[in-house]
Amino acid sequence: RLAPDFSDAYMRQADYYAHMMSRSEREDTEEARATLEMATDRYFELLELAKDSTTDPNRRAMIDVDRIYLRQSWTGAGPILDRASRTTGCPFTAWLRELSALSGRSAALLPYAQRMTRCDPLSGTNWSVLSSIAYSAGEFDIAHDAASNGLRLDSRDVSLMWQSADALFQAGREDDIAEYMDFLQVPDYVRGLYAAMFAARAGDREAANEARLLMGETHELDGYALRLHAMLGEREAANAGAALLDARAGSLDVMIAITAACRCGAVWDLEATPNFARRMAEAEFPWPPPGGENFPLKDW
Repeated sequence: RLAPDFSDAYMRQADYYAHMMSRSEREDTEEARATLEMATDRYFELLELAKDSTTDPNRRAMIDVDRIYLRQSWTGAGPILDRASRTTGCPFTAWLRELSALSGRSAALLPYAQRMTRCDPLSGTNWSVLSSIAYSAGEFDIAHDAASNGLRLDSRDVSLMWQSADALFQAGREDDIAEYMDFLQVPDYVRGLYAAMFAARAGDREAANEARLLMGETHELDGYALRLHAMLGEREAANAGAALLDARAGSLDVMIAITAACRCGAVWDLEATPNFARRMAEAEFPWPPPGGENFPLKDW
């Protein structure tokens, strides 16, 4: 209100409504549907104000990233991400990591993510985004260091803990991850999960199943359980869990996170997830993602 040409302020306010949209999508009530409609209208209105209030092509490119992510169609996402990869300066975007994880463009977008941590090194979100994009690009040491830097700002950030641990896993640093878990005093569920993941990577199904016992009973919509199904080559179970997620409103973010974190090739068959498959086809994003060659029990 005081600075009507402050484009970044519109972007930050729009992000509030984006999260409101995400929460409302998951609730099947009349009130939630009304909230979703209001939040959607306000989100796109604010993005238009953000774009209209700047002539900076870098900011406009990142506004387009956020706008297409929450649109009902991802048609044209590829060229938008290509423009985003050529930006300079410090333009904010809320949803780049999600699209970069699926697009096969993470290596091209890594310089932007690295630059943002220099633009604002006290932002835990910037370190988290760098960790995610580096991880998707296969730069696991960068991903781990970024997550560690974020944890220095907020040692209670659970998502950064997971990002750090996943980077150690993908780098094959089994001793380091054991030491890390002792330091964090993680519960048996987490120890069992990573023990099972290392066993899957070694092609040892028996050891993986023993480690699963530490995890206890897992829910059919548990993303970590779904990752294990894929890593162990349990195709039918992976497809069944993915189909349940795909049919559930508001689960797109979860499916993207599972796909990005697994780095195990096709976590499921696209035929099992028609809604997710439609988005991938619209954007012309590649499938399967990288990493399938690291899990010998997986044959698809």
